[in-house]
Amino acid sequence: MFKHSSYFKSCFLALFVFLFSIPLLEVASAQSIYLEWVDNPLETMVVNWVDNSGGNATVEYRTVGSAGWSTSSGSNRSIPGSSMRVYTVHLNGLTPGQAYEFRVGGNSDIHKFRTAPNSLETPMKFIVAGDILENGVGYEQALEDFVKVSIHAAAADPYFAVLGGDLAHARGDANNVNQWMDFFRLWHDNMVTDDGFMVPILAAVGNNEVPNRYGDDPEDAVFYYTFFRYPQDQWGSKISYGKLDFREYLSIITLDSDHTQRIPGMQTQWLRGTLNNRQGVRHVIPIYHVAGWPTFASRTLIGPQEDLVRNNWHKVFWDNRIRLVFEHHDHIYKRTFPIGQCDDEIRNEKDCQYGNNAQNGVIYMGGGAWGSDNDRAAENRWYHEQVTDQIHNFVVVEIDGSAQTATAIGENGQVLDEFTDYVFLREPTSLPPDDITPTSFTARWELVEGATNYRIDVSTDPDFDTFFRNNKNKSLGDTNEFELEDLDPEETYYYQVRAENDLTTSDSSDDIVVQLIIIDPNLSSMSAEKNTAVGDNKEKVGITVSVRDEDDQPVENFQVSLFAEEGNLKAVNKFVRTNAQGLAEFQVFNDRAQTVTYGASVGSKEVTQKVQVTYLPVAPVALSASGVQNRQFKANWELVPDTDSYILDVATDNSFSQFVSGYDSRNVGNVTSHTVEAVNPGTEYFYRVRAVTNSLVGINSQAISTITFPDTPEATGASDISVISFKANWNAAAGAKKYRLDVARDQNFEQIVQGYEDLDVGNVQSYEVDGLLPGRNYYYRVQAESEPRLSNNSNIVNATTNLIDTESSEITSQQLRVLANGEQVNEIMIIVRDEEGALQSGVKVELNSENGSSQIEEIQPVTNEEGMAVFGVKNTKPEEVTYSVTAATVDMGEISVEFLPVEGELSLGHNFPNPFRFNSSIPLTIPKLMSVKLQVFNSLGAPVRTLIDEEIETGYYEVPFNGADLAAGVYFYRLITEEGTKTGKMVLVK
Repeated sequence: MFKHSSYFKSCFLALFVFLFSIPLLEVASAQSIYLEWVDNPLETMVVNWVDNSGGNATVEYRTVGSAGWSTSSGSNRSIPGSSMRVYTVHLNGLTPGQAYEFRVGGNSDIHKFRTAPNSLETPMKFIVAGDILENGVGYEQALEDFVKVSIHAAAADPYFAVLGGDLAHARGDANNVNQWMDFFRLWHDNMVTDDGFMVPILAAVGNNEVPNRYGDDPEDAVFYYTFFRYPQDQWGSKISYGKLDFREYLSIITLDSDHTQRIPGMQTQWLRGTLNNRQGVRHVIPIYHVAGWPTFASRTLIGPQEDLVRNNWHKVFWDNRIRLVFEHHDHIYKRTFPIGQCDDEIRNEKDCQYGNNAQNGVIYMGGGAWGSDNDRAAENRWYHEQVTDQIHNFVVVEIDGSAQTATAIGENGQVLDEFTDYVFLREPTSLPPDDITPTSFTARWELVEGATNYRIDVSTDPDFDTFFRNNKNKSLGDTNEFELEDLDPEETYYYQVRAENDLTTSDSSDDIVVQLIIIDPNLSSMSAEKNTAVGDNKEKVGITVSVRDEDDQPVENFQVSLFAEEGNLKAVNKFVRTNAQGLAEFQVFNDRAQTVTYGASVGSKEVTQKVQVTYLPVAPVALSASGVQNRQFKANWELVPDTDSYILDVATDNSFSQFVSGYDSRNVGNVTSHTVEAVNPGTEYFYRVRAVTNSLVGINSQAISTITFPDTPEATGASDISVISFKANWNAAAGAKKYRLDVARDQNFEQIVQGYEDLDVGNVQSYEVDGLLPGRNYYYRVQAESEPRLSNNSNIVNATTNLIDTESSEITSQQLRVLANGEQVNEIMIIVRDEEGALQSGVKVELNSENGSSQIEEIQPVTNEEGMAVFGVKNTKPEEVTYSVTAATVDMGEISVEFLPVEGELSLGHNFPNPFRFNSSIPLTIPKLMSVKLQVFNSLGAPVRTLIDEEIETGYYEVPFNGADLAAGVYFYRLITEEGTKTGKMVLVK
């Protein structure tokens, strides 16, 4: 039954969350996930999501609490009117009744689902609802109502939801695609149980999934067939009616009430055959959209769609003894009376049996009002038993092996309606007859839940071919006993009982034999609670001896002695007196592995029946592995006394489904250790052991885990050697998950290079060792690791870094003279080469002043790919400063820079050299930021070269001039600024 107290508690908590989560009305975000089933809900799940990321259709999944992930791929398809796509991945081969976690499309968010169970050992709940959103004036309100109701729906902890049409009210119009985006976003965010399980959808089609409401084709329901794989994948084409079977305990049937498939003809024929084939299924529940038994005052019983639904399908439901059917469309909750046999054309109450006249009739339930408008007025008609209008609602269906309970829940979590039907009755449990006399007895049985009447058969024939005084299928009412009188004391009587209600009749109870005269005294019996136990001197087994006298009556307070006909007798008590039911109960155990046959003596008589209990060897205590190497290890365990041999299992998984070859139940003899060979390096193995005594195989020890060592890697010669680095190399080692590297200055590895002691370098076969000194010898070695195992060290490889060649390296300055104004920066460039002349990148260079008070700026202190490091120098004091250069501790030489006094005047100096053959420099001082033009003229006054024509910062500059392409002679150079013009003369000779 529905648990109201826990349900309302969940609703309160969920409503609290809801009140602090508004507003919700926004465009659907990426990866709105929704689940469904196409078939076999016990072993499959279909994962769908709406996404705009362009990612892959992949799902990673695993059972909750496990370590590794499995991956499955699927497909994606476009969504009309949207840039998003819908992705679908089918997960197969799952375990029934199992919780799984999953993540989709590369997203790290983890979600959960659960597969349906194998059977109804515990009740299952699912929800049925329809008319989810409303696209009229109240669309925003419909979204809020949907969320509000969803909180209570998720709190009901349903396994799945069946949605009976009118989901997003998009009418197949691409312009309304955002309504579907809202639907899936809200479902993703809200339809998650308190335990975190997402709720799968089974969707039926409704009139607001197509443009014209009725009579459309499958192609018109573009969104329904785009988003949902059920039921179309069952058919391989766009067909909207289908069935989902949960073994033999539940079948959900979804139908199309004339939206994309016609009602008469093929669909109704399919329905008749489908229901006929499910006569053995415990719960069969059809769901569709348009109500054949309407509740909305504006809809009549003989409307065109209502007429089609009712007059085509009701007879099929009635003929196949369907009890509960869900229909929607009216936005009003309703439950009808049971409706039975009807005329071919149903127009009014005279056309059908209903109510008390049709107790096993069909009940139509639902109405559809999840988030749709709820302002419709109901008309309470002759077939209605319960009607509630203007309230959003859904129905929780709870099923177990005997009953189905339907509970209508309102928008505030209140119970609107509830009823229970027992669709299956277990057979009554027969009880021993009471009040036995030579001419009478009282037959007895236990009451069966859900039964309203009992029927008895009484016979003097054990095959019940004839019946005593017409006591065949005799109706007794709601009772658990029946007295028979005026009997023949010389006769033997037999009786059996059946339970029934308006819907079903149970199987017959066990036959009870009643003898009214003194019979053979050997009617006593023995039974054991179980047939196997562990011979550990602790586990006890109950044995019951039932003692009956010659009248088949229990014998009270009579001593019963227990003995072992074969094997060792150990019992808590060996002598026990019978209770009022004639039962003597013993507890036996054993301290060894053997099969014991137990017997009982009652006074001087021995009970004919015997029982056997097999005591298995105790589980050995498995010990940690020893002698672990890369391709073998020794499995160990403690001795079990009196054991003949041991059986060893070795596998690569702790569930022992992937056995090592030759180690699936391997008998290793009477030893307490065994060397397991031919295993792989760097691999985790599990072993367990069982004892064998007298051909009896005991229970498993605990599992022991061990990891073999990886192979030792082989170090190979260094490569990519530079002045400060080299690449250490090695060959892959079998079983290695990663490697560890040592680098030292000596072969004994006592002078470890900082940062390179036992360095985890990952799963690679080379690693760049940097931060070294030029021209030095280094040594390296590696180990393979498969945690927690480390291999031996590899061989040692020597690598020598290259020398820096100070001769071919360069120290240059942008200028050798700089104005000492504290602003003009002069760049000093250092190029580092090795002894082969190769440029060296990554070398740390230092520039230090040997005198003076200049400032040094590290522009690029580490050499780039061109081997260059750059520093800037400036000064406020006129002086000559000498700078020393060091690269990776190597002295590179010196360079001097002259810082000139600041005169604050524009000056044009004499070019040098002068005369000159090709190149000369023209010095000039700029006192402030100004526009400068420097030109060269020939002796005729014609300009031949413009050396500067731009705005220049304050400073001293030596402007280069090349006259290689000019004729020899006298030339003039002119400086033109805002402060005037200055001219100089130079002579070019050749």
